[in-house]
Amino acid sequence: SSGINAEYGGRTIFEKEKQKVKKRKREMVGDPSDPDGYKGPWATFVDEVKTAGPTEEQRQTLEEWRAKKEPGTKEKSDDKERTILHIDDPLDYQGRSFMVAPKDNETNLYSEDPPAKCFMPKKLLHTWDAHNKGVAKVVLFPKSGHLLLSC
Repeated sequence: SSGINAEYGGRTIFEKEKQKVKKRKREMVGDPSDPDGYKGPWATFVDEVKTAGPTEEQRQTLEEWRAKKEPGTKEKSDDKERTILHIDDPLDYQGRSFMVAPKDNETNLYSEDPPAKCFMPKKLLHTWDAHNKGVAKVVLFPKSGHLLLSC
């Protein structure tokens, strides 16, 4: 029995060893009287990395998908381009066109920098039913990406 106690550091099998939890350090939270500089419990971690974009595994999956897709893509030059707006009124309630990117959003849609966070889609959120036949391609509106264009 003395060999067992030495193995467990003098504890019985019913006594748990307290494990030290290594906590991550946060940046300075700031002064609570300063509303602009106070971060409080929302302060970022010191070792936190702020990057946007897919991980290496996701990037590799996307590259494999693109490699499979590339040889089969052929564009027909004899097709005429046409546009159908699938809403009743081309203007919103303030008289602005939907073609103009919104500027009241906190995200700058014209910025070259990626957003602070981006995620791969996990589930289907919405289904559009505007096309009678299959859709060959869906792209985001050039530069701002605030509308979907499909053909």
